[in-house]
Amino acid sequence: MQMGVSYKVVYPEKFLKAQAKREKEIVGKMDEVLRIREKQAALRAQQRIKRDKKKTTLKLNGWRNGYKIQKEPEAQLRPPDRQYDIRVYSLQDKCLWTMPELGEWYNAYAKPERPEPSDPLKGGYMVPRVKTPP
Repeated sequence: MQMGVSYKVVYPEKFLKAQAKREKEIVGKMDEVLRIREKQAALRAQQRIKRDKKKTTLKLNGWRNGYKIQKEPEAQLRPPDRQYDIRVYSLQDKCLWTMPELGEWYNAYAKPERPEPSDPLKGGYMVPRVKTPP
């Protein structure tokens, strides 16, 4: 044998066809694996969304129940002011409760004359209740 001489290997036609067929099968299997992986990733994402939604709902319901325990007895003792036709307290009343010295100042400078009667509906002090059918 001579050094540096290369020989070209010639494969028979039947072997080349079988090899091409195997390569085609391998590529098909690889495509199938990729499709399955993508499907699995999509299912995992859907499962994660469901799990997160359930955790969020449980957490929010826990907070709501905690506040409900705190506010429910108070609501039974004092109904919310929104149910009344008129506003129950004014800013002046709240200031008098928090600062009693303000009441003394207000009474010292109050005018003895009575103001003219005004229509509470026009002034916005009273709000007519809308009747809703049962």
